[in-house]
Amino acid sequence: MSAGAIHELDGNIVSISNRQPEDYNPYPDHPEWMVWNTEKFGVGLCQNEQDAFKRVYKMGMTYDPDPHVAQGYVELRQIYS
Repeated sequence: MSAGAIHELDGNIVSISNRQPEDYNPYPDHPEWMVWNTEKFGVGLCQNEQDAFKRVYKMGMTYDPDPHVAQGYVELRQIYS
């Protein structure tokens, strides 16, 4: 299963989306085997991320960091810039 999740800085999940990837078995002699098409798996993962974001963020709005965690964003920006 692939999933997309949005987390807060402290690790809490804010939004999650998951859907079962399309699978198939081209080997009838081995019914216990399962194969995922990697291209479709990647598209499904991207769709999950988009769904999770749409549940939290609204198009056209500007979001400022929560004042309680703003310093954490500043520190992360310095580390990864």
